[in-house]
Amino acid sequence: MIKLIALDLDGTLLNSDHQISQTTLSALKEVMANGIQLMIATGKTPFSAVEVKKELGLQTWGVFSQGLTILDQNDTIAYQNSLPDEISRKAVQLLEAKTDAFDFVIYNIDGLFTIRPSSFDRFLTDHHEPYPIATGSADQLANHLPFQKILIKGERPDLEQLKADLITHFGDLAHFVFSLETVLEIVPAGSSKGDGVERALKRLGITAEEMIAFGDGDNDIEFLSKAGTGIAMGNGTPAAKSAADYVTLTNDQDGIPHALYHFGLLKKGSPEN
Repeated sequence: MIKLIALDLDGTLLNSDHQISQTTLSALKEVMANGIQLMIATGKTPFSAVEVKKELGLQTWGVFSQGLTILDQNDTIAYQNSLPDEISRKAVQLLEAKTDAFDFVIYNIDGLFTIRPSSFDRFLTDHHEPYPIATGSADQLANHLPFQKILIKGERPDLEQLKADLITHFGDLAHFVFSLETVLEIVPAGSSKGDGVERALKRLGITAEEMIAFGDGDNDIEFLSKAGTGIAMGNGTPAAKSAADYVTLTNDQDGIPHALYHFGLLKKGSPEN
């Protein structure tokens, strides 16, 4: 019996216009009316989900920042984790020397910070994140320790090489994951969206087998594979699709209602028609 549906945001719940379609909104309200809980599970901050939660009328637990922040139904922090300071300092120093190839932003519990303004700032705000505050230098950025995670934007081949270099520097002291094709994240070792969802489920008394998870990115792989039913979007990465039990339509084709109908959780007509 499905008790909870966990939803990634970008590329999954949100379409290419960063909105929830009316069809998807109606479908999710229907399953909630049938007693199934919804939970947001995103790599982004709680701020990014404020409007989504209003639209859906959610007062439920949520997993944010790749599992590094978990909020309960009252938006009270139930769990939080951060990178070790020595890793944060070294990573920022390495990235400061590569600003010709990469833009980067750090997340902490107070917001987003960067060294200098860049096009990455607008990219993040378009995805409903707070506007990053520019500090001017790596030394000033260090005033905002501890960092929960570091986001790096660049061309995929350059990011792949950077990931290899960072692994050489830090080994298994940190975890490196692509949240988007052109965005690499540095997060604490052992942390992931899947780990965060697992923690939240334990507090809710719900098993992974009683959960359906929807996702589209490489950062959703563990999240999808741990779920009783993992569903990848049609626009998902090859790795996300391989980790899933079922691949639905894209986020622009109302893939969530399509899958809910497929699994018998949506009764009012078929989104396939």
